[in-house]
Amino acid sequence: MMRGDDDDLVAYTRPSADILRLPPLPPRPVAAALSGGLLPFLEYLLRSGGRDPGGWQAAAARELTWILDHLVPLLAYGDAREAAALVVTLGKLLRRALADPRAITGTWEPRTNLWQAVLVIAGGLPSSIRKYLAIHQDKSGLGGAVDVDGPEPAAPAGEAEAVPGPPSPASLQLASLVTLAACRWVPPLSALVERVVQPLLQALQPGLCAGPGGGGGSGGSGGSADSGALTSNYLIATHMCWIPLLRACCDAHAAGMAAVASPGARAAAATPVAGGVATVGGGPAEASTASGDGGWRALLLEEAGVVPLLGWAIELAPGLEAANLGEPFRRSMLQSLLRCCHGVAALCRAAAAAEGAGAHERGPAPSSGGGSGAAGKGGVAAAVATGACGAADKGNGGNTGAGAAPPWRPELLRALGSQLRSHTLPVSAEAAEALAAAMDCWGGEEAHGAHGGGGCGGVARLDLTDAEADLLRLASAMPPPAEARRQLRACANPACANLDGDGEARLRLTPCAGCGEAAYCSRSCWEAHWRAGHRAACARRRLGGGG
Repeated sequence: MMRGDDDDLVAYTRPSADILRLPPLPPRPVAAALSGGLLPFLEYLLRSGGRDPGGWQAAAARELTWILDHLVPLLAYGDAREAAALVVTLGKLLRRALADPRAITGTWEPRTNLWQAVLVIAGGLPSSIRKYLAIHQDKSGLGGAVDVDGPEPAAPAGEAEAVPGPPSPASLQLASLVTLAACRWVPPLSALVERVVQPLLQALQPGLCAGPGGGGGSGGSGGSADSGALTSNYLIATHMCWIPLLRACCDAHAAGMAAVASPGARAAAATPVAGGVATVGGGPAEASTASGDGGWRALLLEEAGVVPLLGWAIELAPGLEAANLGEPFRRSMLQSLLRCCHGVAALCRAAAAAEGAGAHERGPAPSSGGGSGAAGKGGVAAAVATGACGAADKGNGGNTGAGAAPPWRPELLRALGSQLRSHTLPVSAEAAEALAAAMDCWGGEEAHGAHGGGGCGGVARLDLTDAEADLLRLASAMPPPAEARRQLRACANPACANLDGDGEARLRLTPCAGCGEAAYCSRSCWEAHWRAGHRAACARRRLGGGG
C-alpha cells in the first residue's frame, strides 16, 4: 500500500454523488437548454468553425470551453442521437487538428485557438465527471433536482451492504456516450501528443531514437521553456486524464461489471493479490487480459498507444522544472504520470503473461520484427514492445516472455522518482523507484512466476484515489467500444474528418456495394478505408452472408 503524500493528487476528495444513480429527470435549466436545441446548435458552431477556422463561427466556437463544466448533464439527459452526433463531431475536429499546425504550435491559448479549445473539451471530460460528482455530493442533480428513489438504505450492522439496483437510464446514457467519446477522441489525442513531443525529443537527444527508451538518460531541460514545450505539457496532461478511466474499463469488464457496482467496493476494489498487482472487483488485474475485457485493452494499448506516449512524457518530465508552470501543476502532473505508469505497467504485465501462455500453447511462430509505433497494430505484445526504443534492435519483436524489453527504461523512472522527491513527495518517489526495479528484470523468468510473485518484476500496488474509485463505478456501466460505436451510423472510415452539413446525423452516407454494412460519406473515405483493411473485412462478410 502506498499512500501519504499523494493526497493532493486529486482536487476533489470529498464524498461524491453516485455516478450510477443520476436522477431520472434533468434539472430545469438543463431541460430548458436541451429543449431549446442547445446540442444541435453547439454542433453547428463546431462544424462551421472546423470548416473555416477564420470565420465568425470559429470565433464563437473558441468560447465554448465553458461547455466542459456542463457536458455531463448535457450528455446524460440530451437526445441520445444528438449527443452522439456532438461526440462524433468533436472527434472529427480532433482529426482535422492533426492537419493544422496551429493546433500544436505557438502558445497554449484555447480562447484564441479553435483546435486547442476542442482539445480542452475532449481531454477534460473524465475530470469534469469527477467535478460534477463532487459539486453535487449533497444533492441529486444540478439546480436542486431530487432523486425520486431517495438515498440508499443503510445496511444493518454486521451485514453486507445491500446490492443497489441497476444504473439509472441517465447514467447508462452517459456511460455509453463516454465510451463513444473514448473511441473517437483518444486515438487522435494520442497522435497529437506524438506530433508535438517528437521535435522536443529530437532536440534533447539529436541522432538518437526518439522513443521512450531512447538515449538512456533522463533528458534535460533544453528547449523546454519555449511555447512548444508548454503546449506539449498541457497536451500530455490532457491526454493523461483519459488513461485511468480506460484502465478501469479493462478491469471492470474483465472482472464482471457488477463487482464494482456498490459504493462499498471502494475498499474492496484495491485488495492486494499475489505479486502486489491491484485487483478490481475482487479479481486480479490479470483477468483484464481475457477476451471478456470487451476490447478496452486494444483501445488503450494499441489504438491509443499509451506505452510509448507515457515514455515520452517521462523523458520530457525534467523540462517541467524549467517551464513556466506553477508548482501545483508540476506536482499534479508528475503524480498523474506515475499513477498512469503504474496502472499501464500492471496491465502490460498481465497481458504479457496471458499472451505468453497462449503462444506457448500454440507453439513457436515467426518473429514479426520491430515494434509497431504509437498507434500501431499487432497485438498487445507489439504495443508493449514499442515502449523501449531498442526493442526492434534486440530482436524482441512481439516477445513478452523472458528477455523481453520493459515498457520503459528503468533509469527514466528513477529520474522521475528523483523529481518527485525534489517536490517533497517521498511516497510517490518510492513508488517510482519500485516500478523502476520492476523494469530492471521485466523479461526475466522470475518476473513471470506466480503473477509476479511479489519479487523481481512485480508491479507494486497503489491505493485507489477517490477519483479512481468513481471512475471504476462509471467503467462498470460503460459498454464495450464496438457496441458504443453503433450508437450513431457514421462514416465507417475511422480517419474521416468530413464536417459537411450542420450535423453528423444528417450526413448522407452510401453503403458499401460489397457488404452493404459499412457506409461512407464520400468516395475518398471509401477508398481510404478499403486500403486500410476493409477490403479483407468486406470479403469475409460477403462469404459469411453467402453461407
